[in-house]
Amino acid sequence: MKIKKITSVLVALCLTFSLGTVAFAAEDTASPVRVMLDGQYLNLGEDGVISINGRTMVACENFMQAVGAETELNAAANKITVTLGQTTVAMLESAVNITVTKNGFSQNIKADVPPTVVGGMLYIPVRAISEALGLSVSWDSAAQTVVLIDIPKLLDGVDAQYSITNKMMQMTVNPEKAYKTTATMTQDQSISEGPGKSQINNKVDYVIDMLTKNADMSMTMNMKYQMDPKMIKDASAEDVQSVALINEIMKDMKINMIYNSADETFYINFGALNAIMGGFIGQTFTEKTWIQFDMSALSSLYGTSSETMKKIMSGDMSGLTMGTMYGMMLNNQDIYSVDSYGDIKFALDLSAELLGDKCYTVAGTPANPEYTYKINNKMISDAVDAVKAKSPDTEFDTSWISAIDIDATSYTKVLGAHSFKDTLDLTLTMNMGDLLAIAVPEMSGLGIAMPDMTMNMKMDCTVPGKTTFDMTFDVTDDSISVAGAMKGQMDMVESTEKVPSAPPADAEIIDLGVLLGAMFSGAITQ
Repeated sequence: MKIKKITSVLVALCLTFSLGTVAFAAEDTASPVRVMLDGQYLNLGEDGVISINGRTMVACENFMQAVGAETELNAAANKITVTLGQTTVAMLESAVNITVTKNGFSQNIKADVPPTVVGGMLYIPVRAISEALGLSVSWDSAAQTVVLIDIPKLLDGVDAQYSITNKMMQMTVNPEKAYKTTATMTQDQSISEGPGKSQINNKVDYVIDMLTKNADMSMTMNMKYQMDPKMIKDASAEDVQSVALINEIMKDMKINMIYNSADETFYINFGALNAIMGGFIGQTFTEKTWIQFDMSALSSLYGTSSETMKKIMSGDMSGLTMGTMYGMMLNNQDIYSVDSYGDIKFALDLSAELLGDKCYTVAGTPANPEYTYKINNKMISDAVDAVKAKSPDTEFDTSWISAIDIDATSYTKVLGAHSFKDTLDLTLTMNMGDLLAIAVPEMSGLGIAMPDMTMNMKMDCTVPGKTTFDMTFDVTDDSISVAGAMKGQMDMVESTEKVPSAPPADAEIIDLGVLLGAMFSGAITQ
């Protein structure tokens, strides 16, 4: 982007600001802090970074040139206007309020420290201005570095590598119609501490009725849980009593859920709440008690629009892309270090190798295309080698490859504008101990044994229509064995029923925030 040459204007503006800054009360000091953008340290010049009241400030002119922003200055109004891409930021000297305009929509944010003139140079708060410009901001304390990452720029062109995946994400039922889904599932599981040890067998039966329309959803799930302690050794009276209590609480548990997309509110009701939590927080819950919580906070957390979050909450992927999803995952603040940019780029390149268009075989006709996707360990190893060849200097940990063994094939056929068929055949084995050591290195020296896990899954799905699935799993080591199976089917059909937007009129509604407060205080109020 072309940078406007405004040095003379900046000098004039600084002099104007200085006239109104006879005595500067805030403490300013030279700072050893550096600023990094997209993996490269910015050259902000001598005294380009200072600290004011514990906040990192950067020289306005130097910073804007370094990040490629255009700057306009109005000396008469003491106003600074910065433009980067589709984002415009307006600031006033000595004022903490910042106006951010993006794609025609404006909002006001507040900085901790206002733009300030020090030694004839105009300084601006690096976090506030960077976030306003749409940059991800993190603090790497070990490196004493403000880490900035331009996530939109990093993801530019990503969707071009996922044209098939993005097409499949758009395959959804008609958003103008309501659909009723009925599902039944059975889960059997046995837990043993080893040969000759205690063994517990349990079984869970589920019956689910769900009604959806676009982003709105209501669901009722009836769950019956039964535990059967078949002890090779004699069971204690306490064991028998505990099992009997659990079986009584969960023998016929009903859970109701409603999601209202208009106000982004989620409601949940389940009869066992009183038995599980009532005594703990000193509150009696009845079958009419519903807990509500506002889901809009998730939009801010993941840096995405409310409309996008509504779709995700309802399972509707229409209009979303891999770029959108990656943007949500990467947009969180304060999690990156000076090494993160290279790691993210490596991960994105690897994802394209493993999930991009090159992984699919396409058949069928333009109207009814068929997509076959396969993945196995050799394909993963080849993909890692290919990405390493492009980024030889990136130290990205790929040791997790040896900790998994995967073989999966999925087949998708488009049946119509709002109908498709999907099958999946998956075998997966994971060395949980190795994976834990990689994810949390601090755990490796604690001597905690983790079992291996093996899972097999087959699914045959037609949407709308019938879905069947069958899954088995086994988690085993020298001290414990957990084996189980889950199978079931779902039927989805069009419906004329209206999706409820709230609990019944006689419901007793408790806000989640109030409930969480009660868990710590031991009291609750309506």
